[in-house]
Amino acid sequence: QALHKKVTRKVKKTGVIYSATKTGPLNKIKNFTSHFTAKVKERELDFETRPGVFSHRRLDAGAWALIRSMQIKKGMQVLDLGCGCGAVGIAAICSAPNVSVTAIDSYSRAVQCTQHNVEKNLDAAEQKRFTIVQTHSGEFQHNGQFDLVLANPPYFANFKIAQLFIETALHALKPSGKFYLVTKMPHWYEEHLPEFFARIQIDPQGDYSIVKAHN
Repeated sequence: QALHKKVTRKVKKTGVIYSATKTGPLNKIKNFTSHFTAKVKERELDFETRPGVFSHRRLDAGAWALIRSMQIKKGMQVLDLGCGCGAVGIAAICSAPNVSVTAIDSYSRAVQCTQHNVEKNLDAAEQKRFTIVQTHSGEFQHNGQFDLVLANPPYFANFKIAQLFIETALHALKPSGKFYLVTKMPHWYEEHLPEFFARIQIDPQGDYSIVKAHN
């Protein structure tokens, strides 16, 4: 009755049926989509995000620190782990000529946002070099082909997702490839990354640290 003035109730042997007829206009559906902009290599990028997609309403400070730190060279193959709205991967492909990016995420809404932002910000040639994959396990077919893996791991789940990102990066990288991640907890990575990578470097970036690893 909070929704309709008249509600009819019919009692049956197997249950109760409530019925009502809506006579007024449909309620307006709320749109929680938001936008933010970021400038990369003199290109003004406009990102659309939705609730639950990283990062919503503004570019996350950690993601921005990672974008400023990544060293993208011509023709690189780049993997964006946990792509969220696609900001890091899109920034990477805009940073040098002929860069190819694969962006992966477990969340279908994030994949949708990334696809929308790729179509909105990249030209046709760049879009052909940008691949989006939805996977919950971190497994995909192109292991051993990437020059650079980028990640901004979440802090929840007792580093289980971070561990998955590390293992995925290890298998995804070329022998000479590098793994860059941003974190507020560099000591955990300083302790655990040597199990997987021979060389570890930690560069403070304000409240964050960029952890760089390679073999």
